[in-house]
Amino acid sequence: VFRRAGIAIRRPPPWSPECGLETTSASGHPPRIASPQRSLLYHQAPDPGNPARVPFSADADDDAQALFWFVNDRFVARTAAGDDYFWEPRPGRFTVRVVDDLGRAAMVPIRVTRAPAAPRAHSQGFRYPPAGAARGMPAGHGGSLRQVR
Repeated sequence: VFRRAGIAIRRPPPWSPECGLETTSASGHPPRIASPQRSLLYHQAPDPGNPARVPFSADADDDAQALFWFVNDRFVARTAAGDDYFWEPRPGRFTVRVVDDLGRAAMVPIRVTRAPAAPRAHSQGFRYPPAGAARGMPAGHGGSLRQVR
């Protein structure tokens, strides 16, 4: 993944014969993606002049210095560990992956849909129909992010 993104990663020195597999494979923890979340449905902004952005953030182990973000195996950003990146989504299904500078990785699938249509103007201002009314759902459901199962 790094090579395809044009990022050079230094190779570690060869393992010492005195080190067992249990020692070499258990060093540190992979990043934990805090955002985006698998359980949320994200919407593309209806106004191209004011695009919506999805925050990418992850908690990384103390020994990680940098995080590399990928969307469907395409490199999109490098951040310092602890910094966020804001991605402009388009409709579709995506796999968001983060890899720290030590090669540990995490991934989360997400879904982005087109934003709901803008409210229609009426003679007395804007009228907002109850969310979900068109689908027969009770008022109060909907929004720019919603939980999916």
